[in-house]
Amino acid sequence: MQRIFTDLTLINSLKEKVILVNAYCSNTHMSAQGVPGVIMISREVREFRRHYDTTCEVFNNRVSGLEHAIEKSLADIPDKVCEVLLKHFEINGATAVTTESVRNLIQEMITAPGGFYSSIHSRLDTVLDREINAKNKKK
Repeated sequence: MQRIFTDLTLINSLKEKVILVNAYCSNTHMSAQGVPGVIMISREVREFRRHYDTTCEVFNNRVSGLEHAIEKSLADIPDKVCEVLLKHFEINGATAVTTESVRNLIQEMITAPGGFYSSIHSRLDTVLDREINAKNKKK
């Protein structure tokens, strides 16, 4: 499909400079084989690599977006919990519930082994490991 083999004008303009023979040329002792398969394979590899890079970039952007969304949600939880608690409870003589105390309590629960954050983190690691293994198998 290269222009040098398909463009009749180009072929005719090169006729005087190229020895045209079928199968074997006694002057050069070379056989005509056509376009080497390596050229076609090389192009396919380049196209595959371009597609692979694009796919990786999309995947990484999605994972990054998911991580940011999770972090934002986790950061908002203590304020929301504190608001709900303060709306429904009146505290007389006890230690007041503050946003900071609720934030610390929730942060401890989230980051504790087996907690919400560590569970999400391990699931994301599992997804990333699967992607890496799938990529390595394709290679």
